[in-house]
Formats: sequence, C-alpha cells, structure tokens
Amino acid sequence: MSVRKNSWFEKSNLTIKELLQFTYWWSRKVPQDFLEHELGLSSATCVDWAYFAREVCEQVILNTSSQIGGSGIHVKIDESKFGKRKYNRGRIQEGQWVFGGREVEDRGKMFMVPVEKRDENTLLTLIKKWIRPGSIIHSDCWKAYDCLSKEGYTHLKVNHSVEFVNAETGACTNHIENEWLHAKKSLPAYGSKHAHMNGYLAEHLWRSQVKHKGLDHFIEFLYSVSSVYNSTWHSPSGTH
Repeated sequence: MSVRKNSWFEKSNLTIKELLQFTYWWSRKVPQDFLEHELGLSSATCVDWAYFAREVCEQVILNTSSQIGGSGIHVKIDESKFGKRKYNRGRIQEGQWVFGGREVEDRGKMFMVPVEKRDENTLLTLIKKWIRPGSIIHSDCWKAYDCLSKEGYTHLKVNHSVEFVNAETGACTNHIENEWLHAKKSLPAYGSKHAHMNGYLAEHLWRSQVKHKGLDHFIEFLYSVSSVYNSTWHSPSGTH
C-alpha cells in the first residue's frame, strides 16, 4: 500500500520531499515567487498547494471553533470591508464585508465571518452564534448593534467620529480593528475572489492561534494535516 494513500500527499505527483519543502516554506509565509524559484515549482502548482493548505486551515478552524466571551468577559466587535470596488469585464465588483469579534482577556479567541449584509438581523444572528450571553460587547455606533442590551449582553459603544475610546465607559474597538489590518495582509496584493475569502480568513485565524500559543507553524501544520486525514494523531496544542 502506498504511503500517499488517504494522506495529504495523495493529491499530487510531486515527491514527498518537495511537498514537505513546500509545506515548510508555506508555513513560514514566504512569497510565492520564492517558492517558485527555490523549489523549482510552477506558479500553478504553488497556487494549487496554497489553496490545499488553506483548505486544511478551514477544516481545523471549523472543527475547533467555539463561542467566545461569557459572563463579565469583554468582546470587541466590528465589520470591515476587504478589497476595493473594481471593474472587471464591464461589471462592477464590490469588496467583501467581514464581521468579527475578539476577546480582550484572551486575544487568541476570535472569529471572522464574511457577510453579505450588515443589517441587524444578520449581525445579531452571528453575535448569538459566536458570543456567549453575559458578555460585555464593545462596538462602534452602527445602528445594527442598538438591540444588544436587550439580548442578554452588556453593550458599550464608542463614537469614532468623536473619539477612539469612550472616555466614560472605556469602550473601544481597537483590538479587532488591529486584527483587520493583519488579516488583510494575508490576502494577495490584488485582492481575493469572494469564493476564496473563507480560506484566507481561516488561514489568518489558524496562524494567529498558533502564534498566540507559541507553537511552531510548520510542526503545528503537520499536526493540522494529520487531524484532517488521520484522527489518531494529536497536536501538543490540544486543539486537534
């Protein structure tokens, strides 16, 4: 029986050595042109395998995600637009809105979700899904959040047109706003198709969690791969 069967390596005709080299450098977040030059791989091969790697991140995040916050725990929420409005073959393509939240007490706990609308119904549904009742939620003054104090949350608001931090309550959204900056850097310089957004967000969340735990990205990615293809291996992080 081939060692490739039912494994990460089954997807490709590349040698196991080449795939491990690619995985190592991908985990180190080197530019694609470095991978092409140093490993002698085609652009298409690098794109494909980066996509496969993000698929692993998606599955791991899906398998390990849970609600954040809780009684007395501060969670900062915000929405941000990824990508710019552009024209493609005569059609207008808008950027992708993403909604997210991050704990203050444990910055490794966060979520990011692409959304088509930023209305109250959409965002409240996601807040209830991702944030435990009793949490102290910090937000800007977007009208969709006005209902939070009636939904089992303590709601603190900051008016960004006046101040960055509410002088009276201490409310601010800087933690999640800083996270947007890091997340956007993980996207290609030319942006990303909406269909690929989940993968890039999952990669960012995975990398952030690994960094927060002080683990090695390459070793942890191998454990992540094993958790997807072989449930008998376990990561030292205890998440897989």
